[in-house]
Amino acid sequence: MRFIGSCSCVALMFATLTFWQNAAVLNMARDRDQPKSASSQSRLNDELESKIRTAWAAFKNKNKQAYGEFLTDDFIAVYADGEGTRDKAHVLRDVDGSVVSEVLLSRFAVLPLASDAAFVTYEAFIQFPPKAGVRFEKVYISEVWVKRDGQWKSLHYQETRVK
Repeated sequence: MRFIGSCSCVALMFATLTFWQNAAVLNMARDRDQPKSASSQSRLNDELESKIRTAWAAFKNKNKQAYGEFLTDDFIAVYADGEGTRDKAHVLRDVDGSVVSEVLLSRFAVLPLASDAAFVTYEAFIQFPPKAGVRFEKVYISEVWVKRDGQWKSLHYQETRVK
């Protein structure tokens, strides 16, 4: 009977050690993928917001080359027009036909996913020329940004029309 009790204690001890070891490994992995401090989070927020604002300016000004620098080669966009996905080449062709007169961006939120990936959401209030069929549009935008070759670039863009 003592032998069974001793074996049970040893088994319980190994199970407990294994549990704590796995918990420690999971905590280390989680901590590794999280920003190191509030200041690094703030820097990431500022950097991505600045890139998004600059990309929108390039789009508005029909600067296809500058706009393309913010997109990964495997970039995919989904606009609120319901016409499905567009790859980078299609989006760059859309730059030429853009009729955006002004854009006001607000309500930025950045969620780091890893050291080289982030999920960004924001709102865009877009103004079109007076003769356009639609004069104003408000969209909620979600983007996935990734760091490639040391540069942050947009991998996925999706917009939803809001009232």
